[in-house]
Amino acid sequence: MKKSIIALAMILLLTGCRGTSPSEVTASIPPSSDPQSVATNMPEPTQAPLWTTLTPGDLPTEPAELGSFFAASSPQICLLSQVEALDLAFYGLNPGYGGGILLRDGDTLLHFDQEFGALPEIQQGTFSPGEEPELAVLWPLTGQSLSYDLVFYRPSPEGWTACPVSRDACVELISSEMDLDWNDKLHTLTLSFRGQSAVSQFPAEVAPGRLTLGHMCLFYESQGAFYMTMDAWSDVLEESLAVFRAEVAYDGEDFTLQNLQMDSMAGV
Repeated sequence: MKKSIIALAMILLLTGCRGTSPSEVTASIPPSSDPQSVATNMPEPTQAPLWTTLTPGDLPTEPAELGSFFAASSPQICLLSQVEALDLAFYGLNPGYGGGILLRDGDTLLHFDQEFGALPEIQQGTFSPGEEPELAVLWPLTGQSLSYDLVFYRPSPEGWTACPVSRDACVELISSEMDLDWNDKLHTLTLSFRGQSAVSQFPAEVAPGRLTLGHMCLFYESQGAFYMTMDAWSDVLEESLAVFRAEVAYDGEDFTLQNLQMDSMAGV
């Protein structure tokens, strides 16, 4: 009998570590202290993040192998990439510093809560309406993973803003419209998305197990436009059951996935 997948039959795993909202995010800058602003009967302020003690002179000038960078408990900084034409550089902070990245714009340091597992890939250009130079950065989420975040960085009067087209955000958008149906008699799983269907055959007496949306999440550029490819992965079959594709449209503040569609990778 055909029935909808529920929690005991199928766990849809929304992969990714720290998710980031797809809306615009403004970088944080070191907070200034004002002794006169301290009021009585107020809770003590939270201690400033350790990265706020850094100055441009504390930052490394040569790239280094990440190696045990993430495992080190002591605070460490790694130069990830530079954009010499704009006097910009990206630095990674290990867990000792609380993680994330620093963007150095001249002598100004901006912090973003961006996850990374390897060196980023940076493109410079104009990706939204306007003439200001922008950056499109692909952040590998792990050293060996096929999953990335795409982040657009745009200059602003306050420094730079980041619009993350994160894997987690794409997973949330796709999963909100995807339906799963398991047929006990035929041992088939049907993925339905916007009128499209992908049907996969499972061995007899084998439950579908866990389905991972975003096991692979790739972004690529073609003729000035960016595209996303994401899969739905079966742990039981050890293969992708379907692939989702879309064009990433960025307007300078937010993003949308246009022409989002699903292609079947398996069939019965």
